[in-house]
Amino acid sequence: MTRTIPAARPAAVALAALAAMALAVAPGRVGAANAAPTSAVELLRDFTIALPPGGKTAVRLLVSPLPDDVLDRLGPSAPLFAVGPRDAIWLGIEPGMLIHATKGYRFRSAVPLSDIAVVEGGGLVVAAGDAVGYLVPDGSAASPGSAASEAAAFQPIAGLPLSEARLAAGGNGSLYLFGPALEGGGNAVYLMAPEAAGAGPGGPHAVRTLRRVFSTGERIAAVAGDGAETYVATGKLIVKISGASRTMTPVLAHPREPIAGLALTRRGLLFYATATSVGVVSPGGTVEFVKAPHVALRSVGDDLYLLLRSSLAVVKVEGMEPFRLPARPARNGR
Repeated sequence: MTRTIPAARPAAVALAALAAMALAVAPGRVGAANAAPTSAVELLRDFTIALPPGGKTAVRLLVSPLPDDVLDRLGPSAPLFAVGPRDAIWLGIEPGMLIHATKGYRFRSAVPLSDIAVVEGGGLVVAAGDAVGYLVPDGSAASPGSAASEAAAFQPIAGLPLSEARLAAGGNGSLYLFGPALEGGGNAVYLMAPEAAGAGPGGPHAVRTLRRVFSTGERIAAVAGDGAETYVATGKLIVKISGASRTMTPVLAHPREPIAGLALTRRGLLFYATATSVGVVSPGGTVEFVKAPHVALRSVGDDLYLLLRSSLAVVKVEGMEPFRLPARPARNGR
């Protein structure tokens, strides 16, 4: 199924395979756990991460945890989370309220939002009801860091064949939308991808198409991809959908827990989250390297961003390629 719409504006899990030591995250770049101040370690309780040897991967705390009394006042629903260029962190932690966490801006939407994402080259997009679009501020911007929020109207750019759609920013300016299908029942994944409007390869990307890439009767927990290959998580299974023929290949069947989140780096390294951990799928096997409850994943370029839902802290892991374990050589001709 394809729709054309206007362009948008401007298996065992082996932790030991890494041979890495556990780290406790402190503000700024961190080293071994025993080198971090006790007060800093306590900021991110129930969170440990193991990094590959070699020192090419670094960890930074971008958003500090909220105090317990503030967390207690928030609703039980999962926060909305999106990341843009230059560590632009967007959080939706109250109904209709969006916060640019790294700059302190606040926007209050006139309609309930089901999800948010930052599209490469297209800025922040939001899903509301059965449409996707932008938030347009009313012009009375509140000063950064103030408690005031600026009202913003929802400007739809496309109607969706989904209800309460969730969003996943993909590579090359693509956007995935997934959730319960409005017609025919079940759940579906749609891809909104830019296409060149001119005849030449350098023509402007003035048209976006919306096409279905996957359907299932099961709940879809997470989606990631680059527009050409799409990864979908349902239950404990991750599958890859490739090409126009939508060839489906199993990627991971987790031995213990359902998959709750996915993120794909620019170089094609796939990360996943469960209720208790974060792992990576690479040619040499699957490795879990984060122990923390209910982590949300996002990627920008080759960096990974982790939202710790228990505290709303945001951690950035820079330089993910060392997590790519090489494929094991065949033995005895196998």
